[in-house]
Order: sequence, then structure tokens, then C-alpha cells
Amino acid sequence: MFGRGRLGRDEEGEPEPDLSPMIDCVFILLIFFIVTAVFVEEDGVPLPLPDDSSAVSAVQDKLTVIFTLAQDNRVAHEGKWISIDSIESIVRNTLTQDEEAPVIIQAHPQAQHGVRQRVYDAVRLAGAELVTFTQG
Repeated sequence: MFGRGRLGRDEEGEPEPDLSPMIDCVFILLIFFIVTAVFVEEDGVPLPLPDDSSAVSAVQDKLTVIFTLAQDNRVAHEGKWISIDSIESIVRNTLTQDEEAPVIIQAHPQAQHGVRQRVYDAVRLAGAELVTFTQG
């Protein structure tokens, strides 16, 4: 007369409980447990890293040419100031000993880009394949 109420009746007249509030409660609990769950982060596969001593010995096996470009655009090699014209001969002499010798150009941040380019061009004209710029 005033609605179904809590218990409904099926076709045979048997009382049947209304399950929708229970389903709502289950969904609210499910959401609560998902939100408050702690997820465990698994570690990745451990990689074997080389020792520092082996890395140093690998670098020492190769001859490395290092040019330092100062703030006032002067170029140094092994602690001596050199001209840009002598860079090519230094690199060629090193490449006769080791054809794969890397060349590192340590340039001061205030050094002019044109001077950096001239040093790089001289190194490449000498035949160096591996040239790296660093900030010095």
C-alpha cells in the first residue's frame, strides 16, 4: 500500500530482501580498500657494475689528448699555453701512436664560441674521430 519496503515479494509470494543497499556498501568498502592499499614496488634486476679501478685502467690504456680553453680564449695543452695552429700537429702526433685516441676539449663557459669552433675544426682536420666537449 505504501511501497515495497525492505522486503519484496516474488511471484510466488515469498518475501525477498532488497540487496541494493548491501551492494552499495560492498562497493564503498572496495573503493576504501583500494585507496588505502599499500603497493609494494619491486626492485629491478640487479646489474653488475664495473669497479672504478677497471674504468681507470681502460682510460689509461688509451692516449687521451686534452685541450683546455680558458675564459680569455687561450688554449692550453698539458699545462702549457699553445696556439690554435699547433693543435693539429699535436693531435696528429698522438694519432700516430694510437689511431683511436680520444680528444677532450675543456672549454670555459665564458670562452667565445668561435674559438671553440676553431679548436674543434683543427682537431677534426688532424683526423681525430672521437672528440668530446666538457665544461672546464
